[in-house]
Amino acid sequence: MKQTLRQPLFLVLTLALLGGTTYATTMLGRADAPPQVQDANALSPDQAKAFADAWAQQPRVDLGVPADGAKVVVVKFNDYQCGGCAVTHAWYKPIFTKFEKSNPGAVKYVLKDWPWAMKCNASLLPSMGAPEHPASCEGAALARMARERGHAKEVEMQDWMYENLRSLTPDVVKAQAEKVLGVKDFTSEYAKQLAEIRKDVAQGVALKISSTPTIFINGVRIDGTQQLMPAAYLDLAIQLELKRAGK
Repeated sequence: MKQTLRQPLFLVLTLALLGGTTYATTMLGRADAPPQVQDANALSPDQAKAFADAWAQQPRVDLGVPADGAKVVVVKFNDYQCGGCAVTHAWYKPIFTKFEKSNPGAVKYVLKDWPWAMKCNASLLPSMGAPEHPASCEGAALARMARERGHAKEVEMQDWMYENLRSLTPDVVKAQAEKVLGVKDFTSEYAKQLAEIRKDVAQGVALKISSTPTIFINGVRIDGTQQLMPAAYLDLAIQLELKRAGK
């Protein structure tokens, strides 16, 4: 059993056995799943203990992401046309907001791009059977353009893309960039963002990313291949990491 818990996909197995929170695989393709606003208090003592015991056994990988003073670094490999990425975006926002209020600066959230589109992700091959999302590359660039204009604009663009992920096309993204961000020459701005997008992809290749979302919490990997991590468990994982750091 101990060796099983050490596997990178331990959360898929452990959380499925814990029960009490519904997060079926059918949610993976949905962008309209209701947000989970619950926190770790929603878990039973047995659920919390089982998770904490499993969490303590997990291997960690150093992603080389600067903590900038934070005690917990959450990294998410993301695609803006990925249903699971949209669901977790909605689920986790209240959790990150809660910790920013209770522990300012203690939790750092970093998005890494893993677009499911061969034009900016050279690791993808047609033979892999990977989803081809037509506006993933443009979406990643749009989010970066918005980030340059402030956090509020970045969140606005993220929310918009997740809400419209099924209807996104390169032209739709370009029109939104001009309308909201004032980007007149999207092609030029896109080219400026491409190197950093590909840098994230290269890191994802090194980490053997094969699904989105894939999340690392202080280096502990949660792979979204089959299941999504409910908000209550993200909350608990962050609490465990803060305790581990003595915060």
